[in-house]
Amino acid sequence: MNLNKNVKNIISLFSIEFIARFVAFLSVTYLARILGTSNFGVINIGLAVLSYAMIVSNGGLTLLGTKKIASELGSTEKLTGDIFLARIFFSIILFIVSAVIVYSFIISKELGEVIIVYLLFLFPSAVLLEWFFQGVQSMESIAFSRAAGSISYFVFLLLFVVNKNDTVLAGIGWIIGGIINSIILLLIFFKKKFSIKIDLKSFHFFRIVKESLPLGLAAIIAQFVIMFPVIYLGLVWDVSESGIFSAAYKLIVLLLILDRVFNALFFPKIVRYLRLNPDPAELDKNFNIILRIISFFGLSVTLLALISAEFLILSLFGPSFTESTIVFQVLLGNFLLTLLNSVFTYTLIAMNEERIYTISLFAGMVVFFIAVTVLTASYGSAGAAASLVLFELTCFVIMYLRLKSRLNIIVARNIIHPVGFALIIIPLIIFSNFAFSYQLLIGAAAIIFLAFIAGIGKEELEFIKKILI
Repeated sequence: MNLNKNVKNIISLFSIEFIARFVAFLSVTYLARILGTSNFGVINIGLAVLSYAMIVSNGGLTLLGTKKIASELGSTEKLTGDIFLARIFFSIILFIVSAVIVYSFIISKELGEVIIVYLLFLFPSAVLLEWFFQGVQSMESIAFSRAAGSISYFVFLLLFVVNKNDTVLAGIGWIIGGIINSIILLLIFFKKKFSIKIDLKSFHFFRIVKESLPLGLAAIIAQFVIMFPVIYLGLVWDVSESGIFSAAYKLIVLLLILDRVFNALFFPKIVRYLRLNPDPAELDKNFNIILRIISFFGLSVTLLALISAEFLILSLFGPSFTESTIVFQVLLGNFLLTLLNSVFTYTLIAMNEERIYTISLFAGMVVFFIAVTVLTASYGSAGAAASLVLFELTCFVIMYLRLKSRLNIIVARNIIHPVGFALIIIPLIIFSNFAFSYQLLIGAAAIIFLAFIAGIGKEELEFIKKILI
């Protein structure tokens, strides 16, 4: 089978991307085993605070830059220089403000030190040119630099983080990995003969921020919700609960590489059909095929991961993270809904309906904050995980209600029936007395029935073949 050029590029990109994510995941498992649940929770609180700071320091600037670079709007040299200046300015202000807040409100000296160290990452991230290379469609450069940064971080951890008291050193390793990532992209940038023009006289900070903020609003909401449980559990509940949640969520992040693969393969297909203004019936047909394929693959992975949850957690993180098993199983609902929501999200974007996507995130955030307060009080980290599932479910319902007015979505066949079958078969497998190997075999057999129930047949296989060849 001869793969088309686009798919070859995607395979090449994601092979490097997988290496980067896998090495990063090895770093996570290493830290979890060395630091234990409490100190592992401490460094993840530091990373969560850093994520919030980076969301604000970004403020949609990178999305604006990518959009303008891709659209060839204006001087790339001037645009790159302006975004450099804006992000550096934001980073300085946010580091100072964050440091004052940390020293004023964080009770634990160790936690405060770890957060401050991680916040130093704002500065190498300010000059990280991933957004530029996304705009010029040089994704292999991004993947290569990420892999180099991840490997550098992992090597540093192996050399210097050797006991549970080395939490600050873990943060220093994170910064070193980020510096290497940024430097490599800068070297590639100049090697490709690109340039940066920094002109303080013509730089208008508030104008570029005003232009970029609407683009980053959805990303700000999504990231704010995703990172909130780690901080909430650590500060309001217990740092060990934060560590338990983080271990489970890191495994979900590794699985979500499937989301990027599906998006890269199917999103261009949706956009192409909309751009060419086809027969509405043809658009409905192709949308439902894509939804059916992703629903089937997502449920298949979810089924096998649910069966393997305890084995994965104990093998990767060790016995001290046993409680992460139930958290991981709950978060698999978040994983499945993220895959399904991607189909809806990118279809809305292709239809210029970004406003509906943002509204769904706002509504999801409201539901999330109500749920996380109530459920965490009763169920700890598992309750926080359930709150994230409700967040994604709320987004799903709102986007579905909007899209069903534009498309004929066959939700029963594509989602309800397969999910219903999975909800019946999963408890029967998990709570059986069969050995783990037999449970996996039963799960594999269940996937065959799942394909039949979802309606995966010749038409779907031909559709995949048409994309790949």
